[in-house]
Amino acid sequence: MNKLKIALCLCIVSFTFYAQAQQTPTNPNANQKTKNILNYLHNLKGNGILSGQESMYWNWQNQTPSIATQDQYIHNLTGKYPAVYSSDFGDFQINDYQTNEAECNAVRDDVVNAIRAYAGRGALITMSYHMRPPTVGVCADYNEIRNPQDDNGNFITLTDAQIDQITTPGTAQYNATIERFDQIAAYFKELENEDITVLWRPFHEMNGGWFWWGQLTPSKYIDLWNMMYDRLTNYHGCNNLLWVWSVNYYNQDQNPGVYYPGDSRVDVLGADIYTDPFHGGAYAQYIYDDLNTWGGGKPIAFTENGTMPDVNTIKNTMPNMVYWLTWFTHYDSNYNSNSLYQSNYGNPYTITLDELPDFDNTCPPTGTPCNDGNPNTTNDQEDGNCNCVGTPIQSDCELISNGNFDNDTSAWGSWNCTPSASGGTANITSINAGANAWDAGFSQSGVTLEQGKTYTITFRAKADNNRSFDL
Repeated sequence: MNKLKIALCLCIVSFTFYAQAQQTPTNPNANQKTKNILNYLHNLKGNGILSGQESMYWNWQNQTPSIATQDQYIHNLTGKYPAVYSSDFGDFQINDYQTNEAECNAVRDDVVNAIRAYAGRGALITMSYHMRPPTVGVCADYNEIRNPQDDNGNFITLTDAQIDQITTPGTAQYNATIERFDQIAAYFKELENEDITVLWRPFHEMNGGWFWWGQLTPSKYIDLWNMMYDRLTNYHGCNNLLWVWSVNYYNQDQNPGVYYPGDSRVDVLGADIYTDPFHGGAYAQYIYDDLNTWGGGKPIAFTENGTMPDVNTIKNTMPNMVYWLTWFTHYDSNYNSNSLYQSNYGNPYTITLDELPDFDNTCPPTGTPCNDGNPNTTNDQEDGNCNCVGTPIQSDCELISNGNFDNDTSAWGSWNCTPSASGGTANITSINAGANAWDAGFSQSGVTLEQGKTYTITFRAKADNNRSFDL
């Protein structure tokens, strides 16, 4: 009788599982409304884009907060109001380079009153932060924020020592920076007590070179971001913030992704684009692609734009783009034509103020179709508790390597398993197994696996059915 001697064999098998997409904020203690809003943004991907308009702080000087000039302009043209309202929490005062903290606080009070008014109308709120350098007084004119000057009008360039101090506990610059964070945290706590969520966008356009935080190295910038995140989230407990990180537009050979603070510190990614990328330019697509890669599929926004994006282009090529935000100086016909307004605001893919849900009670009915962001599920539906749940698609595990065998391996076939999408147990079988004692077929049931891990199968097959299996 012919006998086949089979040597010890080692097979490497990769089992990759996908958990249900959990659309939870980076802050695990975020309040329910903030969670609802982030879920809404995730479910918008591929389903619609929110219209947005920046209105800036001086619209509210010496008047009762009502409707910003920009928003009324849009309504007059389209019959619709933008879904997203934006202003700024910067260290602003009016027309004065000398520090005047009382005036600065008055401006912030007006900003907060405007937020209240818009939140009361059901709008989503996003805020920027043009923070003055911690080396000088708190308040300044807006233009001085962009081109930093001291109280005497002299332009500021931070020294390496000052930059190091900003993120070094116990130093003068660190203490001054923390003081700024504490001031805005007080306003955020007021808004949290009123159940108002803010899409919070600090330290934007870091790759542009005009803000002081753009003087920081990528690692120092990330330290600064984390410093603010920790102070507002963990120290003050501002549980009504979604964190938005945005770059300035850039050439394709540049990589501002080195400034990305990481998935655990960012909820939404964005880009500020002021040229016309949708009506003659092409670079918006590679910026979108980069943001999508850096954020791993998180929601994306045009966090500032001059000319509005073309909605049909967004729908067809940028499905994860969930809102645009036209800057307060670029709303009129010098940058956006009447026909573009009417086309965008009349597009069924565009969401306007009147179409927003009640975010205090925004869970869609059970069975509502949704997108859980998981390519390995199908028939995604809302469960009635603001969770998008899909049915796992059963698929074979991926075979990375069949190992090295002394003899012909054609009869070994491939390694097959059908695990659940969330892990658990699996049945692993060598298909094409023969009936002879020396054939290397086996079947192992009830193997416990964890999602996302790679497992090594050691299978010892000898004559006379003397086989063993290790995982």
